[in-house]
Amino acid sequence: MENKENKRNLVLSDIQKWWEIPAIIQFIDLFGENLKIPEVDVDSLERMLLNRSVDPLKPEDKPIFIYLHGGYWQRLNKEVSAYCVSPLAEKGYRVIVMDYNLCPKVNLETVVSQVKEGVKHILKYAKITNAKELTLCGHSAGGHMFASLLDSDIENKDLIKHFVLISGIYDLKEIWHTKALSDLSNTVNPLGLNDETSIKLSPMYFKNFIKYDAEVHLLTGKYEAPSFFGQAKVFGDILKKQNYTVHLHEFPEYDHFDIVHSMKDVNSDITKYLFYILKI
Repeated sequence: MENKENKRNLVLSDIQKWWEIPAIIQFIDLFGENLKIPEVDVDSLERMLLNRSVDPLKPEDKPIFIYLHGGYWQRLNKEVSAYCVSPLAEKGYRVIVMDYNLCPKVNLETVVSQVKEGVKHILKYAKITNAKELTLCGHSAGGHMFASLLDSDIENKDLIKHFVLISGIYDLKEIWHTKALSDLSNTVNPLGLNDETSIKLSPMYFKNFIKYDAEVHLLTGKYEAPSFFGQAKVFGDILKKQNYTVHLHEFPEYDHFDIVHSMKDVNSDITKYLFYILKI
C-alpha cells in the first residue's frame, strides 16, 4: 500500500510540471490508464496550479493565442494545423491549437458545445496565469465555431480582445443541403443538420448577441468562393448593429487554403496583419 501511494505522489508531482491545463487533461485522457495516473478534476487542478510556488520558467502574464482549424467540421486536426505557432511564439505568445471531435462521429451541435467548453477552460487558465489578453483565431469551420461564442456569456470573457475569423461560415442554411454534406445516397447529413438546426447553429441568425470587449476581424482571400466574402460582409454588418468594432479585409493574393498556410511565414501578409492588430 505504501509503495502504491509513493507511486501516486510521484506521478502527481510529475504532472505538476505541466503548466497548461488543457495539455494536462489531454495527457491524462491519453495515458492515464496505462500509467495508472489517478483522476484529476479541472477544479482541483486549477487550485493545485494556483497554490504552488511560481516556476521561473512558467510564462506568467504572456498573452494567449488560440487557433482552431477548419476542414468542413469533418477533417484535419491540430497536428497538421499549427501554422501560426512559431511566428507568434517567437514574439512571446502562448499559442494553443485546439482540436475537436469530427463529424459524423458526433453532430455539429456537439462539436460547437465542445469548443465552447474548451474556451471556458482556457479562459480559466488565462485568469490563473494572469494572461494580459487572449485572441481567438479560427479558419473556415473554426471561424464558424469561434463566431458561435458571440451568443454565450462565459466567465472571464473580457480577456478576449480579438476574434480573428478567417474565411468563416456564418450561414449554414447555404450549405447544409449541398452534396458535400451528404452521403452518396444524398439522404444523410454528416453534421446532423436540418432546417431547424441549420438556423440555430448559424451565427448569422443569432437573436441574442453578448457584447464582448473585443474587436472582430473578418478576413477572406480574393481567390476563394465569393460566398466567403459575401457572408463575412453580411455578418459584419450584423455585428456593427450590435455595437461591435468590425474589420473586414480581403487579402488580394490568397485562396481558401494558403490564407492560413501562409501564417507560418513571418513575412506573409496574414502574419503581418496579425502582428499589427496584436501590436507586436
